[in-house]
Amino acid sequence: MDALSFELFKRIANASPALRAATLMRWDAWWEIQRFRAAHASTPVHAVVIGPEGVERGYLRFHVQPSENWFTSGQRTIIVDDIVAHDDDAWRGLMGHILSQDILHKVVLPSRPVDDPLPLLVENPRAVQISDLRDESWIRPLDLKEFLNGRKYGRDSRVVFKVSDPILPENTGVWSLSAKGAERIRESAAFELSLQSVTELVFGTQSAITLAAAGRIDAGNDDIAALDDAFAAGGTKPHSGISF
Repeated sequence: MDALSFELFKRIANASPALRAATLMRWDAWWEIQRFRAAHASTPVHAVVIGPEGVERGYLRFHVQPSENWFTSGQRTIIVDDIVAHDDDAWRGLMGHILSQDILHKVVLPSRPVDDPLPLLVENPRAVQISDLRDESWIRPLDLKEFLNGRKYGRDSRVVFKVSDPILPENTGVWSLSAKGAERIRESAAFELSLQSVTELVFGTQSAITLAAAGRIDAGNDDIAALDDAFAAGGTKPHSGISF
């Protein structure tokens, strides 16, 4: 696989909108690692690009799992190294292309979000198996005001909560959250959140209702519903998209 191909992949990836919270950009050193791995791989590396030349909407890179005899093997497997799709149509097209190859027995995707719609793309959802769950990123807000205002909140509801940060006391205080954003205020808070819980609500990792069930938020049911309404993160779970 030549450098020109990787320049194409890089351009497609850089033009891709961040469809999920916590998506990471592929930095220059990451691309060099991918280029090196492709050049020194023990089996061929392939790629599929979707979209007309100049306005490509995604790509999928994959390699063949080593086998003593590929054509007679009963477990012909490919491993997806990277996938970028600008929209759902592009994602379905790329995955559909791979899954429709009748010579394959197995496709391995090392990194997918926990709410991946892939099982809904195949006739038998049970054919899609999760082999492992692992953390991709650990996020610790340093400036809570900037962090809270790093995304938009489209709901009309307003909630007031207190945050306690034992390491960075400047984050501790009472905060108001609404469609206008977040700001520190001097009011009584309906409930208190840890910095971890705030982070999970902002990214949509957990709902306020789930956190309350675990005893990490103490408030009435109505307040919890209002908190979920205010923090509504768009319905998809966060996913970094790459390992690093």
